[in-house]
Formats: sequence, structure tokens, C-alpha cells
Amino acid sequence: MSDPDIPFTIGDSVPAPIQPATETPKPIEEKIITQKVNLEPRFSLREFHKDKILISQSDLKGLIKKGEEQPYCPLNIYETKITKKFRTTTQSMMNGSYFETLCLGSGAGGRITNDLPRKQNGTKTIDQERIEAQALRFKHRVEQLKVLVGPDTVQQQIIKHLWGNVYLIGELDIFPTTFVVDGKTYLAIIDLKLTGNVHSRFGDFCWGAPEFMDHSQPHSYLELITDIDLELNPHLKPMFEIVPNLRKYLDNGDVHFFYWVFGYQKEPLDDQEKIIEVKYDEIKKRELYESYRKYMAIIEYIKALIMPVTNPIYDICKSCPVNISNGGYCKEAKSIQII
Repeated sequence: MSDPDIPFTIGDSVPAPIQPATETPKPIEEKIITQKVNLEPRFSLREFHKDKILISQSDLKGLIKKGEEQPYCPLNIYETKITKKFRTTTQSMMNGSYFETLCLGSGAGGRITNDLPRKQNGTKTIDQERIEAQALRFKHRVEQLKVLVGPDTVQQQIIKHLWGNVYLIGELDIFPTTFVVDGKTYLAIIDLKLTGNVHSRFGDFCWGAPEFMDHSQPHSYLELITDIDLELNPHLKPMFEIVPNLRKYLDNGDVHFFYWVFGYQKEPLDDQEKIIEVKYDEIKKRELYESYRKYMAIIEYIKALIMPVTNPIYDICKSCPVNISNGGYCKEAKSIQII
């Protein structure tokens, strides 16, 4: 890449070809079949730092929202966040992993989702075809917006010491990269998102009104790149060698975080793209650290219990993997909603 307006180049910025959907959309049938998922062997910071207490922005989900503790079930937290014997997997998560695989080569944790559940006759659902169409759109937009997608910039793992034996860990979708927004070139972290409708103003993922969302993820990522410790992150040393002015941008706080959101359930798909920048400052940093302290207090409380108790809450139980109805063993789940 030779654009003089871009401060640096890194890695291979040309993503693998993405084939557009070619089938004509058909009515979706209720029954679906196999989903192909595999994990590629790769370096794992979590495996390398087993002796530390590792927390990530995703750990806050279901426990802390906008700095406030949320209702929770101790048994659910014990099995999903402490022992990690159970994992919640939703259709939305599978869709997001498939989209990231098409766009970046893999999803978080090296997860590769090669396909989505098909209709009973083996053909793709309309949702899958639209996701593939948006992945193709991403490929074209990468070239237009000067985004660097390659092995040196995708799924970047970083760890940072917080306090005691507690460390923040994260995996950044695209970093470091250039990103042209409104004609200006930024050095950026880009987090790729797939959603039903980028203009929705309801729910936890109201991308049409992002000011009402919880943004612990971008705050965590911007904290991770502040004062990067190369002794903790020796795998990042080549990044600093390839990008000699990266340290200057980091020291000056001149790295910007952007959500890059694509929707797939509303037509026209050309209108289902949105870029949102999230700022980070000292006040937000204090709030972030307080959220992690609250999280750790809950985890220590649950660890201290002789036997994790249940706190059946319909909104938690309906998707809880420990629920016997979802393949677990808990028989105390709430199966009806009370209003």
C-alpha cells in the first residue's frame, strides 16, 4: 500500500476472496441441520498465563452493566465463568462467528465457523445468504477505507496487569490498522459486529442509539493498548518493529476505537452498515476498574460458597446451559415469565 496519507503499512492487507451468495432466497423452514465449527491450533495467552487470574470484557456480561451489578444466579456464574464446564452458544453467536470467519479468517479464540445450520432440505437460510452478502460488502469496504486485514493485524491478543494477581486480557478483531472515516485517516482498533438491524433502538444492542449501550468492551480494549508491557506480551514485539511509529501513537493516546457494524435482517443491505467511534478518558478508566473490582468481588463470593446456590430468573434460565432443559443438570429453572 503506497498511499502517502497513510502513516504505515503492515502485513497482508488483502483478505481471502469471499464468494457472494448465489442462491435465490427461499422460505425458511423450521428444522435446521448441522453447523460446522472447528478450532485452529494457535498461540493462546490464556494457556500461557494459567497462573494468573485472567478477566476480560466478556466476563462482565450478565454481571456488570454500565458499572452496576445485575441480577445473577450463582450456579450459572460458577459453571460458566469459574469452572467453565458449560458454555452458552446462541444462534446470534454462531452467526457472528460465521461472519467473522468469512471476513477475518476466524472468530474469537481462533474459532472457525464454516457453515450455519441449514434448512431441512440442505439449502441455506435467507439469513445465511444475507450474512454472506454482507461479508462480501466488507471485503469491498476494506479496500475503500484502507483497512489492513492480515495475519499481523487480526485477532490480536493482549494482556495487562491490573492489580495483585489480576490481569486484563483481550482479543482485538483488527489492530493496528488504518481506517479512513469521513476523509480522515486514523490509527485504529476496529471491532467487527453483526446484528439484525443497525438502526434498532431497543435492547442491549441498540446500534441505532449506541449512547444507551454498555461500552465496557471498547473501554477495555483501549485500556489494553495503554502502556503495553512487552515482557508480558513478547508476541507483540514484531508489531512494534514492523510499525516503528506505533509507540508514538500509543504514547500520545492517538489510537481510536471504532465499532464497524453490519446488519443482515433488514433490506436494503446497503443501508445496514454503521461506524461508531467510542472515546476513553480518565473518568471512564476509573469506572472500568470499578466494574472489574465489582466483578471480582462477586466471583470471590461464589468461590467461597460450599455449594453454589441457585437464583432462578427467567431471563437467565431460558438460555442457561446448566438448565436441564438446555442439556444441563439444574432442575430449579424458571420456565415461565412473571410480569
